[in-house]
Amino acid sequence: MKGSRTSRTAIVLGSALLFLCAEGLSVRAARAEPLLCGVDDPSLGIEQPNLDDEVSPSWTLGRKRVLYIRVRFADQPNEPEAKRDAKRKMAEVDRFFRANSNDALSLKTKITRTYVLPKTNAEYTVQGLTPIRDDALAAALADGKDYRDYDFDVVQFADGPTGFSGTATIGGRGCWPKHTSAGIAIHELGHNLGLHHANAWVTENESVIGPGFHLEYGDDSDTMGPAIGSIFHFNAHHKAALSWIAPEHVQTVTASGGYRIFAHDLRESAAELRALKIPRDGSPNYWVEFRQLLTGNRWLLNGAGLRRASPVINPTGTQLLDTTPGSPKGRPDAAITIGSTFSDEEAGIYVTPVARGDTLSPSLDVVVNVGDHSANQAPSVTIEADTLVTEIQSDVTFSAAASDPDGDELAYHWEFGDGSFGANSATVSASWYQENEYVVRCSVTDMKGGTASDSLVVSVGPVTTFRISGLVTFDGVGLAGVHVHNGLLGSANRGAYTDPDGAYTIAGVETGAHTLIAAKYGYVLEPVGFTNPIVVGPSVEDIDYLAASD
Repeated sequence: MKGSRTSRTAIVLGSALLFLCAEGLSVRAARAEPLLCGVDDPSLGIEQPNLDDEVSPSWTLGRKRVLYIRVRFADQPNEPEAKRDAKRKMAEVDRFFRANSNDALSLKTKITRTYVLPKTNAEYTVQGLTPIRDDALAAALADGKDYRDYDFDVVQFADGPTGFSGTATIGGRGCWPKHTSAGIAIHELGHNLGLHHANAWVTENESVIGPGFHLEYGDDSDTMGPAIGSIFHFNAHHKAALSWIAPEHVQTVTASGGYRIFAHDLRESAAELRALKIPRDGSPNYWVEFRQLLTGNRWLLNGAGLRRASPVINPTGTQLLDTTPGSPKGRPDAAITIGSTFSDEEAGIYVTPVARGDTLSPSLDVVVNVGDHSANQAPSVTIEADTLVTEIQSDVTFSAAASDPDGDELAYHWEFGDGSFGANSATVSASWYQENEYVVRCSVTDMKGGTASDSLVVSVGPVTTFRISGLVTFDGVGLAGVHVHNGLLGSANRGAYTDPDGAYTIAGVETGAHTLIAAKYGYVLEPVGFTNPIVVGPSVEDIDYLAASD
């Protein structure tokens, strides 16, 4: 593994040589900071499973017995964890695995008394993890508890080797949580079951799948990323690999069509289709999923999570793809929201969620187009509003007039400038709860790689902010889809996309100096006739950019 932050430790368990991952993390409230973890090293000759192979069901299904050994070192006065706390934690861990597997996997945990190991903290710190486990197993055996009578063993300790809060073998028994959170125990036992990490692909210049870098633990909605537990289920690919989603509930897409997938994090969806697998020749497969338990994430509630099943580093891990790169939200809005299309033009793969299904258990209708659509022509769209000046909590109705030269069916995605978005419809309504100016944008897609958009500005109540506007051109022609923004995160972000004529307007800008960024994948954009920062108050026009091919 690349980078100086990773440690590798080998241990012989029986005749199998396994590798440990040392996870450096701290827990802040209910969330965990990013982890650090070692992985199997192909240079050592360890055969890696194919990324689409399932782990043996005999290892991942049924009722598993866990020996939970609490230990303290010879010079430590306190036990690492009270027994009652360990019981509560392992009950929570059991609930997580039952929910993720739809009761196909459960845990029965035996918690030992706290054993005093023979070496000091300093000695174990130098000697590493193997002596800790060896001495813990020996102490348990002397107490009448043979680890070979159990499927998994957990050694809970404090201090000792530094730089991590939990370690585990991958695809074998044995894990060493130092921190006492349930999320870390779940994460480490996930490694025992055979899972690698839930990662992310972070791109440059607002591409979804273009140049970038592999971010370990970058999938924030998955406990095999940050060790959170609770409702942060393993992703659909990982569940399928563990036989928690049956093969008949994963649709391998080889032809264009419409598919309905159900939320894989809800028990009532267990007998339904819960994931799409879209093969990409010579490359990792795409996995499309739907979730409903993370109710604070409106993008996941109304969109499709998209992952690749072959990270750069971990063969059985996954990579979350952010389909809204450059957004002020970061990866929380990574899902393909309803009415938007993910396009892999090189592979001829196009994925568009079109509606929440009208079903008893929540579902998502997804259109997948595959094949060569290089001759496809883009649609066009213009939008209108029944008013451009309104008051807070007053509805404004918007309509889109769109057409497609190929006669393709169109999907609509509306954004209202406040982080909210609308239905897949040519006509929508919106209202706002704060006085300001808002850029309303409608994007249409023919679901085969062709897109178009139009926008307008709505003033809500007395407005004390200003606008920045300009034009982006390429070879003398307006360039659509360029993101011009101030680079800030969250509610401080101000930005807009260029329309088909290359024009843009950023609204709601406060008085003061502002630095702008312009980005579109495949282009280099240079300011024309201005320098950053821009002083706003009053509004500023002619903030133009010239684009060149990257």
